[in-house]
Amino acid sequence: MNAKETSIAIWNAMHDEDAQMLKEKIMPGALFVHMGITADRDEEIDIIMKRGIVYDKIDIKSQTENKVGPVTFVYTKMKLTAIVNGNTVVNPFVVTEAYIEDEGSLRLASMSYTRIND
Repeated sequence: MNAKETSIAIWNAMHDEDAQMLKEKIMPGALFVHMGITADRDEEIDIIMKRGIVYDKIDIKSQTENKVGPVTFVYTKMKLTAIVNGNTVVNPFVVTEAYIEDEGSLRLASMSYTRIND
């Protein structure tokens, strides 16, 4: 599975609230940097499972991949509709995802959201 395919699998798992898939595709030390919080892998999964963030609609506009040394970056331009603490929010983002090879497959090491003008 390449980095873009791994990215799509992670986005689908976040939408589907699939904790097992997220644990498989995301490294234990990974960090998620959102607009309002920074969370490690287990905190992020816990937020998703407790429905603190519900990934309602993930409209991916484009994805580009860039390998720099041992790290593969995926830049995902999207419009994300999420329910955050009960409130529906819609934001255009470029999400920067960093992947490294771990135990023979690419796993997410970092995900950062940057809000953009749509």
